[in-house]
Amino acid sequence: MTSKHWAVVAVTAAVITLALTSCNDENPVAVQDWVSASASGAGKTEFFGLYFPAGMPGTGTDCPYTWQDPAFCVIDFGLWTELPSGRWRIRDMTVYELAFSWRDDGEIEPRKTGYDIVVANANLDSSFSGPTWGTWNLYSFADELMFTGTFTGTFENGIPAVHFVGQGTGVYQGQQMRGDIGRSPDDAGYNMYGWILEPGTL
Repeated sequence: MTSKHWAVVAVTAAVITLALTSCNDENPVAVQDWVSASASGAGKTEFFGLYFPAGMPGTGTDCPYTWQDPAFCVIDFGLWTELPSGRWRIRDMTVYELAFSWRDDGEIEPRKTGYDIVVANANLDSSFSGPTWGTWNLYSFADELMFTGTFTGTFENGIPAVHFVGQGTGVYQGQQMRGDIGRSPDDAGYNMYGWILEPGTL
């Protein structure tokens, strides 16, 4: 992850957070109107963006819990067991992640922009590489639970790449989300791609 990519993340994080917070505080109807319009379109909405642990160096963000190298903002370490083989079995580690995403028209995709509470499991070797799986709850920056789901993937030297699926809650009930998160930004500057299916297209 280059310093250029993360400099963009820092600016973007501040702009998106301010925009969504202002919308919720000053004009809460705007959010509901957007949800209703999106649902009535009954289609598939693709998104792309950035996903990373809060406090990642170079992002201009803070980890409100405990930072653990190489890339974890840890709420609860869960249970770590070192096996006789030298491998690590990790269960129920809870981490705090940030997501910022946009639609193809350049507008912010609020349904995949917020903070993610992830409960992760993994079986890792001495290089911290191996399979990982778990659950996630995505909240808006106004603390509204939006989507819940599961993920599977692999760690490589302590950095995960995962595929995720989820379902909407509250005003997003009936919507489904899925996508992929890479270990680092691609040439376009993003490491997260996915789509949301609204009711009527499932």
